[in-house]
Amino acid sequence: MGLPRIIVVVTFLLVVGNGQEVHHAPTLQACTADMNLWWSQIPQRGSMAADVRAGTKNLTVKELNNRKQYISDCANAYPQMVTQGTGGDCSRMPRSFSLSLEYQGEIDERMSDFLERHNLIAKFYEEDEAGQR
Repeated sequence: MGLPRIIVVVTFLLVVGNGQEVHHAPTLQACTADMNLWWSQIPQRGSMAADVRAGTKNLTVKELNNRKQYISDCANAYPQMVTQGTGGDCSRMPRSFSLSLEYQGEIDERMSDFLERHNLIAKFYEEDEAGQR
């Protein structure tokens, strides 16, 4: 094997070896503790919308998305987090699902506020009507 070939092989191994980071799900205990803490920071159902938003207003959209991803990782690793608490009404929905919905609702609300602040709502509807989705 010639020197140029060895360099190519070594370079390939270094790039591939360094580029593969193994991502592990958090432990079930960490998932449960984090979700319990995060849930406790959001006023419960029946509260005024402004009160519910108060539980998420200090989080950036990036943090909200990171939490949603974490919850998804937990739910994928521990299926019991998705099946526990299910029932016929939303009050019996699994906490993982409810918390993700709260975070997504906050993101949606902020996006709507952004469109309104920058007078982009009319343009949004106009483009949507034109089929730009």
